[in-house]
Amino acid sequence: MTTFADLGIPFPLFEAPIETCPDYVGRQHCCVSGQSRDHCFRLGMGSWVKVGCTACGGDLFLSATASSFRAIACRHCGGPTPPPLSDQEEAFACYEMLRSGLAGYTKDCDFGMISWEQMESGWTHGVPGGRFPGFDTRTTPGGWLQVRLPKETLCELTRTPSFVTWQGDRWLFQGGHPMIYVGEWKKGDFEAHAPSGMRPEEFFTGVIARGECRCDGTTVRNPRNDRSTGANEGNEEFPAGEQPAFGESGANSSLSRQRGRVSTLRLP
Repeated sequence: MTTFADLGIPFPLFEAPIETCPDYVGRQHCCVSGQSRDHCFRLGMGSWVKVGCTACGGDLFLSATASSFRAIACRHCGGPTPPPLSDQEEAFACYEMLRSGLAGYTKDCDFGMISWEQMESGWTHGVPGGRFPGFDTRTTPGGWLQVRLPKETLCELTRTPSFVTWQGDRWLFQGGHPMIYVGEWKKGDFEAHAPSGMRPEEFFTGVIARGECRCDGTTVRNPRNDRSTGANEGNEEFPAGEQPAFGESGANSSLSRQRGRVSTLRLP
């Protein structure tokens, strides 16, 4: 199956086949460069383009399309913001503009939301009531625990497209490292990775029921039960057609909820 690297447009955090990326649309008009390009990505809700204020020249991060959430005043000088780059309902950015930081995505991760504000400050948006031992943290007046991460890490996440999920993708971390999305786990993968003497069905249901399963030196945990905070969000049964997503990191793996697919992530 074709990957972005096969197309000559690699993403360090996305090694999966291109069909697992809902943002990729192929050839389209790039609203940032103003040209038609072979490899473009949809700029949906939470995405932004980087433009300069026409009055002061300061950097602005705005929706590419008209939106009620789009800022109308420059954050630097208070002047009016430039008009949207696209007059259509949808906008697209090419690979080159995305990788150069002139367009980007808002991401949810183990440490909270990451967008252009967090990319600039070096602090994640945070998690309410979170606990992140071993990390540089600070608490907002509202009780959200923010985590300081390298700006290079935050930038890389905003320049990476999303993978298909039912409830929205949440990028998993192992320690301070974002994991690499490498594709889907299916029945054969459960069969291949099930511990000796355990049926694949038991392996699958055991992870869901217990929130953690150890096999062959690998730890699989359910971040719905533990958002890297120690706070238990409760176990639940998966409705028919829903399966977990594994974040594989050598000796450790993570699992999150998706419909109809098991998505694998790993450390670099």
